[in-house]
Amino acid sequence: MARSKTASFVTELPLIVDSKQDAELLSRFQAARQLYNACLSEVMVRMNLVRSSELYQAAKKIPREQKKKRSEAFNAARQSCRYSEYDLHSYSSIVSKKSKWIAEKIDAHVQQTLATRAFKASEQVLF
Repeated sequence: MARSKTASFVTELPLIVDSKQDAELLSRFQAARQLYNACLSEVMVRMNLVRSSELYQAAKKIPREQKKKRSEAFNAARQSCRYSEYDLHSYSSIVSKKSKWIAEKIDAHVQQTLATRAFKASEQVLF
């Protein structure tokens, strides 16, 4: 992210909550952590499947000068192992529905955001 040209300041304010709100926040953070770790684990398994697939190994052998053909081959390898952000979104919704506790604490938008964050982390490892 590029630096802003305008002056900006950060102010931190303490969050004042009672014990019930504190417990609710902690349970939501715990649910988010568990869902993120589940998504990260699943996407890393899929990434390793992609790396070990024959399609991926064949795509690596295509010369870099043939960019389009090489890119299509890598995409085919990723699709064969269901390694995509969309597939991880559907996985996160399945996991949260199976664990009703997570589904109660985290809405669908946050589930997708956590899945996207896990997918981007795995992409950094893959690329």
